[in-house]
Amino acid sequence: MGADTLDLPPAERTAVVDGVDAFVDGQSDVLAEPREWAPDDDVRVPGVVGSALTDLMVTSDEYARNGWKVVGEPKVVAQQVVRRDEATGSLVVRVCVDNSDVRVVEKDGSTVPNSAGGGRSLNVVTLFSADSEWVVQTQRVAARPDC
Repeated sequence: MGADTLDLPPAERTAVVDGVDAFVDGQSDVLAEPREWAPDDDVRVPGVVGSALTDLMVTSDEYARNGWKVVGEPKVVAQQVVRRDEATGSLVVRVCVDNSDVRVVEKDGSTVPNSAGGGRSLNVVTLFSADSEWVVQTQRVAARPDC
C-alpha cells in the first residue's frame, strides 16, 4: 500500500496510526485469553468501540465456549487513510495485517483446523476521535483481502 490518499497533519496521522495499533493489540489481547461476556457487562478494550467491540466480544464468547485461544501476535505492516467523512469526522483506513505468526489453538495446544496464520490480510476500519484518541468503530475484511 502506498502513501495516504488524504493529507493529514503529522500529529493527526500519528494519532491514527496509534489508534489502529491499539485496536489490533486490543483484539489480540482479548482473544489470547477469551471469556464469555454477558450483555450487560461494561466492556472496555483499548482502541475498540461500537460494532467492532461487539464483534470482538462475540468472537471472544465463541472462543471461550470452544476452549480456544489465539497465540502469536499480528503485526500491522501498512496503513492507508482513504476517506474522511466530514459529517462525522471519521476516517476510513485500509490496514494490512500480517497474521503469519498467529494461530488459534485448542486447550491441549493443538491448532484448530483452518486457523493457522494466513499471511497478510487487508482490513477496512473506520476510526473516530474520542477523548483525543482515534478508536476503531467498525471493521471488515476488504473485498480483495490480499496485501
